[in-house]
Amino acid sequence: MGIINIAARCYDDLMSKISISYLTKYGNNKTAMEHLSMLLKAKGHEVLLFDVSESGAEQVPLSDLYVFSSSTHIGGLPGKMNKFMQKFPHKSGRYALSVTHMVEKSGPEKNSGKVLKIMAEDLREVGLTNSVDPLSLAVTGMKGPFEDGWQKKVETFAVAILKMLG
Repeated sequence: MGIINIAARCYDDLMSKISISYLTKYGNNKTAMEHLSMLLKAKGHEVLLFDVSESGAEQVPLSDLYVFSSSTHIGGLPGKMNKFMQKFPHKSGRYALSVTHMVEKSGPEKNSGKVLKIMAEDLREVGLTNSVDPLSLAVTGMKGPFEDGWQKKVETFAVAILKMLG
């Protein structure tokens, strides 16, 4: 085996596979997860995106990290995302959570916190372990757009993921 092949193999061993499963109604969540994917790919990681509306949990391959990102509907976790996580086939591994929600008037991230708690409970029951603080992104109206500064929040989330992956 040539030195170039050995170096390439070692480099491949250092990169992580990250699977991002997201649910979006108006496209905001997709936009955020595509931005996250771009940031992680730029650091050399393999990133796979799965739209929960079009993919089954069984399609997500074994990965070093699973990111689950959901929009909120009427202050709760959409049933489609709940079922996806409950049927998740991988019974061990690390995960990170993200949620998009309307700007909440009755306290910062009240409903989004409830949704994140439900998501964490679903994944704990499956056997996965939380690895980084969750990402919470607010939209200014039912269909968006995001509040100012959303890209910086996604970048901070990406940095936390990269640190955790080592």
